[in-house]
Amino acid sequence: MNKLQIKIRNKVYTLRTDEDPARMTRIAENLDEKITEFAGSMHGRTEVEIITITAFDLMERVDDLLVSESKLADQSKKLNDGIQTLKELIEETEAENNKLLKENISSAGNELEQIAMVKEQENEKLRIKIQEYEKEWNDKASDVYNSAIEEIKRTAEIKEQENEALRIKIQRYEKEFDEQSSNVYQSAINVANEAAESKEAENQKLKETLENFEKLFDEFAKTKEGDILRMQEEIEALKLKLAETSEDGQMMLV
Repeated sequence: MNKLQIKIRNKVYTLRTDEDPARMTRIAENLDEKITEFAGSMHGRTEVEIITITAFDLMERVDDLLVSESKLADQSKKLNDGIQTLKELIEETEAENNKLLKENISSAGNELEQIAMVKEQENEKLRIKIQEYEKEWNDKASDVYNSAIEEIKRTAEIKEQENEALRIKIQRYEKEFDEQSSNVYQSAINVANEAAESKEAENQKLKETLENFEKLFDEFAKTKEGDILRMQEEIEALKLKLAETSEDGQMMLV
């Protein structure tokens, strides 16, 4: 909580606020400038009357701001600051009026009391007006918030519908892919089976050819077996003949 002193109409007021001191000082300077502007054209009026008229002018400006909903968000902070400053100023004015009433009650008498009552009534009207503005502001803010919530809900529903359509499309693509994959797999199986059957037929032919070769070889071997025996006998005979015709009587083979 910051303790801040501001000066309005050559009077120093002490404020306790959490707001930025520089900002609050700027608001006070603007308010003092506005009150001084009205005072220049309202000769003979009391400070309370000048402040009251200034307050009504500020409230008129606030009402103009509330009419434009497009600028509501930007002007809300300025409006609240102005209302808060105006409330504090009214409270200070009321305190000053009460103090003035007590100090001058003996000399002013009933006239001062009547003036104070009139000012109190004006202040009460002003407080009621401020409450009306605050209520109107809260209602408008609530409407803006509800409209934003509805817009978000509508957007979410649209996005959900789009997501559902995408999910359905993805499921369709997955089904088509599964069907195509199954067809490709089955085609591959069929080709492999056909290739296996073709190789089996080739292997059977080779097997039959091999069996024929083995049969022919066996027959050839049996046919040539007698010839081989005869050749061996002839070789033995030749060896004996050569042995008999050698000079030393030994078998000589070249």
